[in-house]
This record gives sequence, C-alpha cells and structure tokens, in this order.
Amino acid sequence: MSQKNAEIKVALDAFDVDTARALLRDALREADAETYYLASRAALDDHQKQEFLEKAVDLDPFHDKARAALKLLHGEAVITPPRFRY
Repeated sequence: MSQKNAEIKVALDAFDVDTARALLRDALREADAETYYLASRAALDDHQKQEFLEKAVDLDPFHDKARAALKLLHGEAVITPPRFRY
C-alpha cells in the first residue's frame, strides 16, 4: 500500500472523513485500485460510491474489497469462503 493510501486509510479508520477527502483530492491524480476503493468509503453519496468502486474493479478485477462493496451496494449477498489454516 502506498504511503498516501495508508494515510487515507488511517483517516477513514478514525472516522475523519474530511481529512480523508482532502488527502484523496491529491491521491486521485495518480490513483490505483486501492485508492479508488478508499475513495468509495469517503463518497458523498451512493452514486459517487458506485463510480469509485467500478473504477477500482476496472483497474484491478481481483480487488476483493471493491468487488464485495459493489455487490453490497447493489443489494447482493456477499459470501466469503472460510479461511483454512495449515
């Protein structure tokens, strides 16, 4: 995870959406899938959230968190397989 994404995640985890949005303004200029996923967590509305999630999945079709969030947004059930310990 990039340093910018890490800072955005810290702000979001602390429920500091204003700081996260300020950081995202700069980070979205050279964004990767994770940046767009984080942006979806600070979205202003469901439409913007969907746009960010779709962009994240476009950039990385295997971004599990973005795909799951997009399914939840569309009202689909998200089933995660159990994790096996070896």
